[in-house]
Amino acid sequence: MGFIKNITKGGRDVFQVIEAKKYYFINGGGYCLGGMKVAISVENLQPSPSPSLLTGVKQNKNGSPSKFGGHVVTVVAVLTGVLLAWAIPLTLQELIDIILLCCISWHLLQNLHVLNAGGPVLHRVGGGKYTWAPNMNLTAWAMHEKFYVGDWLYFGFDKTRYNVLEVSKMNYNNCDDKNFITNITRGGRDVFNLTEARPYYFLSGLGYCFDGMKVAVYAQYAPPDPAPLVVRNGCPSQSSGHGIIVMLLALFASCAVIGLLLPLHVSH
Repeated sequence: MGFIKNITKGGRDVFQVIEAKKYYFINGGGYCLGGMKVAISVENLQPSPSPSLLTGVKQNKNGSPSKFGGHVVTVVAVLTGVLLAWAIPLTLQELIDIILLCCISWHLLQNLHVLNAGGPVLHRVGGGKYTWAPNMNLTAWAMHEKFYVGDWLYFGFDKTRYNVLEVSKMNYNNCDDKNFITNITRGGRDVFNLTEARPYYFLSGLGYCFDGMKVAVYAQYAPPDPAPLVVRNGCPSQSSGHGIIVMLLALFASCAVIGLLLPLHVSH
């Protein structure tokens, strides 16, 4: 009596949070006293931080260097094309093609980090499809995994025998399945999203925790991307300067190869 809304429909029910406020949910029939209750706090989405302004260099939204690097590459590509045109008989169209290919190669090189960008990972608890089971060394498995905020845990198990409960550290240490935080059990192929940077503790009730069916994972924030090139007073640091020289030499060499191969390809 006195509830705000009965969400119960078919046992696979959803509720949309539409306001920035605290929501409170319980199960009736006295089960609330057994831990079937949850409170959540909904906040308005924070605006994305504005791109940081580096001293002398402005970082683009995608994290790549600013137009400064692009201008340098364009100059190198043009000079390479001119030198090749002087050394090898080239038509104007071939010269333009070489310059364009050099610039495209540079931009592909600069954006390779996008292809390697990581995303949320699904961790199969225990390492297999159905390894939420007794007598599994789940502690050793967790020690060899890296868990980051946003990752998912997958629990595969026999739902007629086992369950998955998120519990406190004390309950985890004592294999106590009372007053659990969340019952993750649904159909035996259940997932759990690591939404915070903190330790998480899981166990199976009904005594199976004493047979090794428990695991603790620590979710941390993913490491930041490598810092972009910082230019102070218009001059890069010594280490950055070495990196630029190496990349420009590599670009020059690749452009030279393109210049040598392109006329041969066209002639055939």
